[in-house]
Amino acid sequence: MQKKIFLAFLFGSLFLVAGTLTNRDYGVSWDEPEHFLRGQSYLHLFLKGEKTYASLPKYDLERARLDPSYHDRSYYQHDSYDTYNWLISDAGHPPLNGIAASFVNFIFYQKLGLLGDIESYHLFNIIISAILVATVFIFSAEVAGVKAGIFSVIFLSSYPLFWSESHFNIKDPVQTAFFLLAIFLLWKWSETKKIRTFYLAAVFSGIALSVKFNILFLPFIIIPWVVILLFKNRDFSSLLFSKKIILPTLFFPIIMFSVLIASWPFLWQDILGNLTSTFIFYGGIGTEKGFSLNPSASWNLYPIKWIIFTTPPLIILFFVLGVFAGLRSPFKKNSAFVLWSSLFLVAVGRVSFPNTTIYGGVRQIMEYIPGVALIAGLGADYLTNITAEIVRVKRRSLRLVQGLSIIGVFTVLVMNLFKIHPNENVYFNSIVGGLQGAIDGNIPSWGNSYGNAYLQGIKWLNINAEKNSRLALIQGTSLNIPTVLLRSDIDFSNSYWSGIYREGEYLMDMTHDNYKFYPYAWEYVEKLLMPIYEVKADGVSILIIWKNDLKNTKNQYRRDEVILQSEPRITRGERKVIMDIGRDYDITRLLIVYQNVGCEIKDVFAYTSRDGITWASEKETIPTVQVADKDKIVNPHEFLFFPAKSARFLKLETNYDNSCIFKKPLFRLYVLKD
Repeated sequence: MQKKIFLAFLFGSLFLVAGTLTNRDYGVSWDEPEHFLRGQSYLHLFLKGEKTYASLPKYDLERARLDPSYHDRSYYQHDSYDTYNWLISDAGHPPLNGIAASFVNFIFYQKLGLLGDIESYHLFNIIISAILVATVFIFSAEVAGVKAGIFSVIFLSSYPLFWSESHFNIKDPVQTAFFLLAIFLLWKWSETKKIRTFYLAAVFSGIALSVKFNILFLPFIIIPWVVILLFKNRDFSSLLFSKKIILPTLFFPIIMFSVLIASWPFLWQDILGNLTSTFIFYGGIGTEKGFSLNPSASWNLYPIKWIIFTTPPLIILFFVLGVFAGLRSPFKKNSAFVLWSSLFLVAVGRVSFPNTTIYGGVRQIMEYIPGVALIAGLGADYLTNITAEIVRVKRRSLRLVQGLSIIGVFTVLVMNLFKIHPNENVYFNSIVGGLQGAIDGNIPSWGNSYGNAYLQGIKWLNINAEKNSRLALIQGTSLNIPTVLLRSDIDFSNSYWSGIYREGEYLMDMTHDNYKFYPYAWEYVEKLLMPIYEVKADGVSILIIWKNDLKNTKNQYRRDEVILQSEPRITRGERKVIMDIGRDYDITRLLIVYQNVGCEIKDVFAYTSRDGITWASEKETIPTVQVADKDKIVNPHEFLFFPAKSARFLKLETNYDNSCIFKKPLFRLYVLKD
């Protein structure tokens, strides 16, 4: 046992070292800023009893950018997001992970100055992921031996989604680690009969609950295992029905929710009410939105297909062999195989049932990954043993063969990561044809790195952008890019997005398959501009930087914008206005200057046509904010922008009889000069 504990510590430490050495390669995910802001506010409350940051020195952004030795205060200790703010507006996921990450930041950045601000938050993720690696080894080694444990560690550590997001996913690897620890301790309790192990499982379940509510599905994993053991293990039956376990079982959920309540000050104000709202939140995200690869069926096939397409084929092979090996003796070692299988099946099944859903891949059910690693480790151990028997390897040569097989599997899987580093969480395997195959197959959320890729764009801009440059994101927000990471003279604000005004700002965003909330902005950059830098994974662009000026505009659109001098011929019909401008122009915007007041200015739909018969609908309606208004006009007015849409006819329609477009406004069209 001591050897196994030593090896678990060794493998966990190796993962920690590897994760720390690659820490700076990974960016900030979409989910992290809110957790950091909230975590710091609650940590400050716990450490100092203060609900504001008034006792801290003011944050010096310029110094934080220029002086590597600066560590007086974290970027995410924001005065507008102090404890008072969160006690009023907190909701959603629990905060313990954010508090713990903030504590690691407090020690390694603010107090010791050993790591950068962002890197110290990410160190927490890596530490907890290393604990998960150690747990997987000890669980596998206890059941199937050291060799199986080593294989399981390799499969977990090299799983692309886990390796990548162990650096920057503040929720899922963390809750997965404590989820598996709880399962392992329950299994260990069934072996040792030590009640303190049972209570420790309850504590770790509470920690998992205080990160994310996935652990509430633990009974569905434990019950099949308990039922089997009741029939197959008399000792367990006497243990389960003994008086010694009744009280601890009753206390188990009490301990879980006590950890949650103790770690979340928001709940203290109204425990029942705020807990109820949290349960409603989880019910909503589990049933209201998501993807299905087979929307006509009652079962959602998206999760299992995503797993098949994003798991390295070698791991899939060993997983299948592990299922075969486990089914041959499912009751060996207190039926651990049943626990591993249930861990996988419950995680996937709960988002595949009718009326349940998942979105953005399978990161939200990351607890399936240790299930895969444990079963695949069993399969690899089984294959090496069977192969040795078939070829009759001599005993003294057996360890060499087994060692070489471990090295070979490790090399193949790690090389798989190197090819796509540091974008491993957009990995798709050869079964689907790589990332390009996922695109061709129209698999939802292909290429979505959840903000990780932004850092690679930031690094390029810091080196290549000219002095005093301006930067805007097309769709992201200021939370997606910590300003402290940008060169001090680069001014970042989404208000710099100038569209057809072409004021020379840099534009950047990720180019994955997801909702494009600003159709004009996306059509404009993709149609008119030439990328000046692309972050590619598996040969596919997942982030692009453009420069919005004439020089970097595509040749056919490298023309000045002018006002169309000729008045359009206007035809008014029932709830519509049609403009004929005589011939095709590359239309860039429509100016509407209203002449009357007291009319409706909403829900006007625009269409363009080259022949007046076939119409193309614009995705944005009037009024909408597409580009910051830069023209000073006294009268009330609207702009509708077009991405150099080639058309002769323009149609405006609305369901409002009192719409301002029927009150004879002034229409002016802007086009690209011939």
